[in-house]
Amino acid sequence: MILSADVRSECISQVPPDAFYVPANRIVFDAIRELDQSEPAFDFLLLKKRLVDTGQLEEVGGIEGLCLLWSFVPTPDNWQGENWQYHVKLVKENFQRRNMIFQMQALIAQLHDPQVEFEATLREHVGKILIRFVFDISKVEKTFKEHVLDPPEQIKARAPSQGSAESFRA
Repeated sequence: MILSADVRSECISQVPPDAFYVPANRIVFDAIRELDQSEPAFDFLLLKKRLVDTGQLEEVGGIEGLCLLWSFVPTPDNWQGENWQYHVKLVKENFQRRNMIFQMQALIAQLHDPQVEFEATLREHVGKILIRFVFDISKVEKTFKEHVLDPPEQIKARAPSQGSAESFRA
């Protein structure tokens, strides 16, 4: 993301900011995203300055933590090829797994409560899980039925960008 504006743009468009489990990684991603909006090109020093200016450098492990990230930056062969796509897929997949686990834990807790209506609870949680998985939506505000009844343009706009129309229909 630091070495290539094209890769940075793709990563920013595909990875939601809350996809990172490790807070330091989220902070660095947010800083890179914000720099991308204000600086046409940037480097390690601008990223460090941004973290210092926002008081977040220590939250990412100080200069040592940032240097560790910088020393891990892959070679141009990797970021020009498809290696960055592998990492984006990995971040998104782990984010989806955590969301699924959270939804399942909430469902299990509610199913243990005899006061909760079984069918409605099951329907609600399964709907949320399907929406998050199929549409890659992290915050569910509508039911599955409401999403299905959306106009096709809205459904396509929420669909994961890496799939083709055929894979969306499958």
